[in-house]
Amino acid sequence: TSAVAADLASHPSVRGSNKSLGTVTGLINGCGAITASLGLLAIGPLSEKYGWGGVWVYLMGCTAAGTLLMGPKIWEEAFPKPDPELAETELEETKTAVVV
Repeated sequence: TSAVAADLASHPSVRGSNKSLGTVTGLINGCGAITASLGLLAIGPLSEKYGWGGVWVYLMGCTAAGTLLMGPKIWEEAFPKPDPELAETELEETKTAVVV
């Protein structure tokens, strides 16, 4: 949830408005807490019907689903797109360093 909230902080619709950003962050964290509590409610019935092996499979599935849903954000953080303006600035600095 922190990555999503940080990503939202850079969005133009909430930039400069701490109240809006706080509301959105609170909603994201609240939804995460509700989802986590509902997920925990499934452990009792799963352990009774399938044993603890079923609980571990469930937890692995939840982890895989969360990772897949966050995949695009993880990819963006791991392999950022080059900023064309920054690349031009670095190229100019390199040329200046070579000329001097």
